[in-house]
Amino acid sequence: MNLNNLIDAAKNISEIAPQAYSDVVQPPAQNIGKAFSTVTELLNTLLTPIEIINKTVSIKKEKFFDEYKNNINSIPKDKLCPANFAVVASMIDHLKYKITEDELRQKYAKLISEASNSDSLTKPLLSFDNVLDQLSPYEIELLTLLFSSEPDQIYPLASITKTSKIGYNIIHENISNVLFKDFKWNTISIMLSNFERVGIIRIDHTQFIHPKEERYSYITNSDLYLKIKAECDQMRADTNLSYPESSINEYMFCLTEFGKSFVETVIV
Repeated sequence: MNLNNLIDAAKNISEIAPQAYSDVVQPPAQNIGKAFSTVTELLNTLLTPIEIINKTVSIKKEKFFDEYKNNINSIPKDKLCPANFAVVASMIDHLKYKITEDELRQKYAKLISEASNSDSLTKPLLSFDNVLDQLSPYEIELLTLLFSSEPDQIYPLASITKTSKIGYNIIHENISNVLFKDFKWNTISIMLSNFERVGIIRIDHTQFIHPKEERYSYITNSDLYLKIKAECDQMRADTNLSYPESSINEYMFCLTEFGKSFVETVIV
């Protein structure tokens, strides 16, 4: 059997046990086998109780193995290394409840494969795991839309403020000029707030994007702002007071350095 045949055999972890080839194949094939062995045995162990009550899990598990294999095969052979058990165990524990969600399963296949890439070992893979565990499939899609092709992209962001006699009240914050599915702007706003919470994006309240009039017209011309402004104007006219007053605060958001690495490692 030549080296190529040995590597092929090592990839087929379901048909050959690690101990059967660990002493005969070359390091690249050994590393493929060890990576597959660790992930396969862990996932099978964790999913067995769930598969009993949900047959879809078995189908999705096989899809995961295919996706994981494709990711592993895309790693240069000289960069392959055995996966750290503690790292992949945490990832697979989170994956087991999300394996039927295609968007999340595919990203976990990518992330788990990176645990066997020597170039990724200095990245905060466990932190990426914790972030991925807190994102919904829709948030994965939105993040992909926003940053997968341009990780350095900067987006406009704004809030509508209503000032009264006793202070001011932010009516809504994190309104972004993003068209995503049929979601309303407030739903996208919540997603962006979650991105900020987990450290993926940075909201800069001190800067805005030029030209200001053009980049923030989505909020100055929005039905929400026009309604609030009309209400404030009417109340001032009725009371002859200088309040309430409506205003817009313009700022911006972009990926953090952590977010760029997360997108590069998990999303792209």
